[in-house]
Amino acid sequence: MGKFDNVIIVSDIDGTFLDSRGKLVPRNLEAVRYLKKNGGHFTVATGREAFLIPPAIPEIASIANAPIIGCNGAYLYDFATDTFVREIFLDDEAAFELVCGVEKEFSDDEKVGIRISADSVEYVNRDLKCFDCFKKFDGRHVVTS
Repeated sequence: MGKFDNVIIVSDIDGTFLDSRGKLVPRNLEAVRYLKKNGGHFTVATGREAFLIPPAIPEIASIANAPIIGCNGAYLYDFATDTFVREIFLDDEAAFELVCGVEKEFSDDEKVGIRISADSVEYVNRDLKCFDCFKKFDGRHVVTS
């Protein structure tokens, strides 16, 4: 029986697991190795989409020994098996209505953008550069309100 059997530690990524510059913190990696060696589990919870995690943490598949919580809780993703474990999406109509509402409320502010992952598309209210990476994700298409 391991010291950390039945223990899971879930960490945010930015400024928590990674430092303020987005770099891996050796002390954190050592702590995760110790936790796992003694029967514990480690994963991350983030607002990022799963495909945006490996660029920040290239070793995520070997670091996390439990599915990650992605897209602010919309799904669980297992890097060990490269599969979604559980997904919860807004239906397309509700997502589109939400994007349109944000657009109406903040139409004068060109810096405000919203992106919503729905079952088959990514809805965005503006064609902002920061949303470019989502245009390539999983064959989805982006609908701009």
